[in-house]
Amino acid sequence: MSRLLFKDFRGWRNGRDFPDVTLTRVSLDSAPEKALAFVFFGHVNLDFDGSPTAYGPLRLNPDDTLGNAGNAAQGWFGVASAAPGHPFVVRKLVEIDQTAPGLHPNGDTKLAAEFPVVQQAKFGDPRPGFYVSTTPRNLAHRLGAITAFRQNSFVDASKVAFGALDRFLRSEHDVQLGDFGLAVRHDQNRQCGFCFVDVGGWKHALGECSHRVGLDLGVRKFGPGRWDNNFPVSFIVFPRTAISTSFDAVWGDERIEASLKAVLRGLAEAENAHDLPLLMATNERSPAGVAKGKAGLDAFLRAKGAHVGSVATINLGLATFGFLKPGARPLII
Repeated sequence: MSRLLFKDFRGWRNGRDFPDVTLTRVSLDSAPEKALAFVFFGHVNLDFDGSPTAYGPLRLNPDDTLGNAGNAAQGWFGVASAAPGHPFVVRKLVEIDQTAPGLHPNGDTKLAAEFPVVQQAKFGDPRPGFYVSTTPRNLAHRLGAITAFRQNSFVDASKVAFGALDRFLRSEHDVQLGDFGLAVRHDQNRQCGFCFVDVGGWKHALGECSHRVGLDLGVRKFGPGRWDNNFPVSFIVFPRTAISTSFDAVWGDERIEASLKAVLRGLAEAENAHDLPLLMATNERSPAGVAKGKAGLDAFLRAKGAHVGSVATINLGLATFGFLKPGARPLII
């Protein structure tokens, strides 16, 4: 019977809370260099882009702060924007909020300053008064079509479970857009599968997921742009699992669940499958100075009689998505 092998990669991060994250590759001893999964630990970092309540005036209690949607050096990138002289604005096909900051596209002061576009009921926008929040993939925007200024043209981060893929995870470890992942909360029986449909930066950053993933895991809102995500989460990402180049075909919950169950059932067949939830549980440590990944798992296995309290909840979360191992070892070793 095959055994799972683990290899650690240091130098990753998860938001401000975890600046030194270990990414652990999971493979089989029959093909040790072929990654079946990558595991890491941290907090879920929320991506609100595309949600109709992501950005807006403070009086509307938006989900994110407007500073995350644009800046003076780059212009607006998280909201649709237009200058007062834009033809759509002049013709009253688009409404802009000139009480918000005006930003020059790409920071070029030779170009007219642009202001956030406001959702309007008469155009079918779902949350009038909030700004039109955008996602990167929108052909209409590149073509200059009116749909580039309509909220329903964009993927709704509050309803679609997706992840943002750091480009180093793609270039160094072959995780691609369309691949699947699973987030498992340690202290409560909450999980959420997701599909990578957005692209992050070149920052070795992990754990950025849509608002929907955060809601399924139990994030709570404190106020405009303020959320409680201070709970332990393990992420397991599966490279080369994309089943379609059309993202519309893989965003559905049922498709994500079916794909995750297929790969997790395969991992559960390994002789030492129980080591996977143990690895995830032993990652739950302070952000710095404590062994994580395979190193942490090895230290735990050497400490006979040690116990990791969260492993039972992690096992339950994985089992929900197909990771079932009859006759597994006791949780106390």
